[in-house]
Amino acid sequence: MSTAKMTYPTSRPGRFEQVPTPRHGSWLNLVETAFSRMARTFLRHIRINSLDELRSRILQGIDENKNERSTRSLSMEKF
Repeated sequence: MSTAKMTYPTSRPGRFEQVPTPRHGSWLNLVETAFSRMARTFLRHIRINSLDELRSRILQGIDENKNERSTRSLSMEKF
């Protein structure tokens, strides 16, 4: 790489911002994994009569998932 290309970002402070991204895969993989987990767990084999019922079921599942992760991490801290 040329020296001009190397020095340009440093000559313009605040113009570029480094944002950490996953090394393998993308943010889309994370979203697909989340939807897949929802479909395999709390949305499996259910019948929904309204959009409000679906919304409340998804929010309930997300809350349960958060609680499960927090208790799991607390139990792992003991070891």
